Amino acid sequence: MADIERQYGRFPEGDMLVLGLGKLGSGEMTLQSDLDLILICDCPDFSALSDGDKPLDADRWFARAARRLMSGLSAPSAEGELYEVDTRLRPSGNAGPLVTKLSSFVDYQLNQAWNWEHMALTRGRVLAGGDKLRHKVEAAIGDILSAPRDMAKLAQDAEDMRQRLRAHQPQAGPFDIRRGDGGLVDVEFIAQSLQLAHGAQHEGLLVPQPLPQLLRALHQADCLDISAHDGLQGAAACFLSLRQIASLCLEDDETAPPAAIAGLLLEALNEPDMSRLSDVIEAHRSHVSACFAATMSHLRGP
Repeated sequence: MADIERQYGRFPEGDMLVLGLGKLGSGEMTLQSDLDLILICDCPDFSALSDGDKPLDADRWFARAARRLMSGLSAPSAEGELYEVDTRLRPSGNAGPLVTKLSSFVDYQLNQAWNWEHMALTRGRVLAGGDKLRHKVEAAIGDILSAPRDMAKLAQDAEDMRQRLRAHQPQAGPFDIRRGDGGLVDVEFIAQSLQLAHGAQHEGLLVPQPLPQLLRALHQADCLDISAHDGLQGAAACFLSLRQIASLCLEDDETAPPAAIAGLLLEALNEPDMSRLSDVIEAHRSHVSACFAATMSHLRGP
């Protein structure tokens, strides 16, 4: 934002913050991951003018700063684009402003957001911004995620989003381990649903963290029994290893891998042949599917 400040001056009491979500927020980036971002700003008086030679009101100042940041992150270079940036998780999606006022962010999350949006917010991590705004945003997210909620509706919303994703992005093949029954998305939905269900009683569950650590935290908080935990950990380890290798070696990680990398997959997952690996993947899928059904049933209650 230094070039914006040189052109238009500053707002000494204002600030803009970058909130990372998705794999960026949970610390699980792969070579194929994009940057899921929400930009949040705050200022005591948005009608005030910046203190530079070419003053702007706060709304225009933060809008220009946000556009400049997005351009810098996605600018093409000799090696290609730096990152693919996705800001659709902000309030109102692509139809809304690129940078969101803190008050609007909180109001939207508390009064309009769906449960699946709160599931995504469980991976929200502040990446950049001043301490004052950071504390405000982290406190707001904690309040949002720990707010009382209808557990039956939480289960229904998770199932509905699962079905929408399947309809929009069906499983592409047996090695598309992210989608389809019992895939990686199901593991994530189980964990995120339990975070929202029990986060108010266990604050440690609401800390953005990689999936294996989150599953361990859920087990330690008695939200997952040992059988479910061990099975989900095994599935997550297998699926994440496959995705990491695929992101490194393949342009498309959804179809059957070529023989050239079969040996790498088998060595990484300690399996003797591809037939056995396929059986292991299907066994993991079966366990995850059963856990998903059991988790949603548990949330609905008797």
